Amino acid sequence: YYSNSKSSSVMYEDAEEGHQYKNGDYLLTTFTVDPNPREQKLSISASREGMFSSSYSKIKINVIGLPFDVQTASVDGDHIEVEEQDNIYTAEINADFTELAIQN
Repeated sequence: YYSNSKSSSVMYEDAEEGHQYKNGDYLLTTFTVDPNPREQKLSISASREGMFSSSYSKIKINVIGLPFDVQTASVDGDHIEVEEQDNIYTAEINADFTELAIQN
């Protein structure tokens, strides 16, 4: 859900068995959501730690309650299409993205 405050969350992944995580075979992803209401922009960035490879290559991101209409969106500088239904904006992007930028 959209907020005017910067926030972050963390997702941890590993093989779910064994002790390989002790040797760096895990993936810790920190997602940072940085809104800019004055410029009608929203940035979602991801930073990663560890060497684990996820079994998926795409993720779906839903942004709910944006206070502006999306005119452009990009992932790591490349234009993407965003679908909108009932003020829920959805994008399917590469799981290893660094930055999703959405703006009016």
